[in-house]
Amino acid sequence: LESTIPIISLPGESIRSVTRNAMLTVVAAASVSKCGDMAFTGLLDYRWNIFEGGVEQLALASISKDRTKFILTAYSLITSGIYTVIATVTIRGSTKSSSASTTVVVVVGDIHAVVKGGNIKNMRILTSLDIDASGSYDEDKLGIFGVNAGLDFIWSCSQTNPEFSSNCAS
Repeated sequence: LESTIPIISLPGESIRSVTRNAMLTVVAAASVSKCGDMAFTGLLDYRWNIFEGGVEQLALASISKDRTKFILTAYSLITSGIYTVIATVTIRGSTKSSSASTTVVVVVGDIHAVVKGGNIKNMRILTSLDIDASGSYDEDKLGIFGVNAGLDFIWSCSQTNPEFSSNCAS
């Protein structure tokens, strides 16, 4: 083992995309050769680091109990952020180590228009209709809805009966 260096990889794409509202999971596969081509993994220590813009993000700690996995909860990363996750494996009791990295790009989440009572409304002539979309949300903002989430609303209407009209004035 004195001359053996561990091998590590992070299976998957070298550049990964994730939305802010999704959990991030990166898995390491590591081993060392012992007695020819036989591999073992039992005496390996793992260390995980995450960087944004070259600065280590010490506040971003994995919640995984499995040392081979780096897991962050949803909303841990910043929208449009670009992160580098580095896994380092060391043979226990030695200084022999190897590292592997992956880039994580946090893509912008979707905006969901939620109209109370559904998207199709019926009304009688010369009456008014209240339309409530305050339940609309931005996937990048946890627990904030409607105008509080910074959403702007633009409304339009079309008549479908007795015949189609692209405006509601006729």
